[in-house]
Amino acid sequence: PRRRFPLWVYCCGLQDTHNFGSIIRSALFFGADAIVVPAYGAVKPTSTVSKVSSGAMECIDVYRVSDHEKLLDRVLNNGWSIVCATTSRAGSGQQHSVDSLPRLNAPTILVIGNEGSGIPDDVASLSSMNVHIPARAELPSYIDSLNAGVAAGIILSAIKFEGE
Repeated sequence: PRRRFPLWVYCCGLQDTHNFGSIIRSALFFGADAIVVPAYGAVKPTSTVSKVSSGAMECIDVYRVSDHEKLLDRVLNNGWSIVCATTSRAGSGQQHSVDSLPRLNAPTILVIGNEGSGIPDDVASLSSMNVHIPARAELPSYIDSLNAGVAAGIILSAIKFEGE
C-alpha cells in the first residue's frame, strides 16, 4: 500500500463510464491502492474508461468481483472498515460530514453507489461509517447529490489515516 493502511474504492453498481474513469483517476491521485467493481450489472473497465481516466486505469489495480457480499464479509472479518458515501445522514454506521471525517485507523474500502439508486441496503448495512458532502447552497428538490465521480474525488481528498 501507498500508506500505512490500504485504501480501496468499491464502485457498487456504477453505470456511467465517465464517472468510473473519473473515480479511477481521483483514486490514483489521492493514493488509493485498488478499485473494485461488480463482475456483472455494472460498468466494466474498458478503453473508454481508460481514456476518461487519462491512463490512470493502467496504474492502479482494478478487480472485478462476482460476489460483493463475500468480499465485504471477508474484509470485515479481517479488520477492514467500510465507509459508504451517502447523500445525507442515511445508512447504519457512524455519520460524518466530509468536513469532519475522523482519521482512519484500519484498512478501508470506500463505497461509491449507483448514480440513481445509491448503495444497496445489503452493503449499507455493513458500513462502519457513512460520509456525506453538505451542500453549500439552497438547491432545487430534484438535486440531492453530486455526480458520483465528483463526490468520490471530494471524499478521497478528505480521507486521512492516523499517522499521516
